[in-house]
Amino acid sequence: MANILLVYPKQVIQKLDRDLRPALGLLHLAAVLKEKGYKIRIINLNIYHDNWEEILEKELQTKPIFVGITALISYMIISGLEVSSFIKKRCDIPIIWGGVHSRLEPLTTIENSLIDIVAYGEGENTIQQLAKELASGSPKLENVEGIYYKKNNSIIKTELSDKYYNLDELPLLPFELADIE
Repeated sequence: MANILLVYPKQVIQKLDRDLRPALGLLHLAAVLKEKGYKIRIINLNIYHDNWEEILEKELQTKPIFVGITALISYMIISGLEVSSFIKKRCDIPIIWGGVHSRLEPLTTIENSLIDIVAYGEGENTIQQLAKELASGSPKLENVEGIYYKKNNSIIKTELSDKYYNLDELPLLPFELADIE
C-alpha cells in the first residue's frame, strides 16, 4: 500500500524540551489510515529541530502519495510553510494542510501557492477519502468531502461530511509512529 507522510511543524522558534509531546491529532489520522493499510510516517519538527531537512529529504525518497501538514496557529504556520516550500522545490507531491488554522482560515490557506489541498472539517473521514483518491492515480477530488483544492486556476470547495467518528470506535493510536525517545 502507498506511503503517506504527516508533518507536525515547529511550535516555537527555540527548542523547549518541556513542551515536547506526541502529535496526537496526527496519530488519530495515522490510526485510521493505518487501519486501511497505508504505510504512515510522522515527522514532528519539534523533535528534529536542527536536522529536519535531512530527515524530510530521506522521507521524500519513499515517494509518498501526499504530505499532510497540520498547523495550529502562530509559528506553526511559518514552519509549515517552510516545509511546504522545501517539498515543492524537490518534488511534485500534493501538499495537504489541516488542523485548526485550516479550519479557521481555509480560503486564505488554499490561496497560498505552496498548498494544494486544505481539509477544513473533521480529518478522519477526509484523509481516508483523500488517500483513496490520490492513490488511485486519477484522483477525483470533487468526491472528497470537506476540502478546498485548486483546479484550472480556480479554487473549489466541497461540502462537509455529515458523518463523524464515534470516539469510542476510533482505532487505537499507533504510538509506535511517535518518536518517544
